[in-house]
Amino acid sequence: MIAGAPSYRFGRWIGSRFQYPRPSKAPKITRVLPERPAAVMVHGPDGSVATLCLDFDTSKALKGVVDADAARVGRLLSACGMSFVEDFSPSGGRHLYIPLRDRMGAAEARELVEALALTATSLDPSPHQNITDGCIRVPGSVHKTGGHQTLITPLSRAYDVLRRRNP
Repeated sequence: MIAGAPSYRFGRWIGSRFQYPRPSKAPKITRVLPERPAAVMVHGPDGSVATLCLDFDTSKALKGVVDADAARVGRLLSACGMSFVEDFSPSGGRHLYIPLRDRMGAAEARELVEALALTATSLDPSPHQNITDGCIRVPGSVHKTGGHQTLITPLSRAYDVLRRRNP
């Protein structure tokens, strides 16, 4: 319900960086949780997105900044009448997922996320900056350091937000 395309990528260490390399054949999303770190594609085959994925990252700022940035952007979204789903990672990062009723073009999504990143130092716009390789771990995903992405939004509310989507 978050992915831009019905496939995902497995993550692995490549040198000193953890990456989600493009496979020759990407596994399809199923109801079974992958046993190792995996991320869904943000963009569809045409480059459009079904969900804006905001990635607040502790590699860009301290955890306190991440928490404050995510809370501030969440308040902004709520004030604009937008519904979203939130999770956090074992490393302290946070994701806000904004599901869209109508898909948004890649350029418009990129511009919007980059503009939000100007107001939040921990917001990493990169998932929306690369049409072919932009991806994000979703709630429940195994994290590279162990543990899982943990849903903050209550499950029934998250499902409702993802099902109804923002106009």
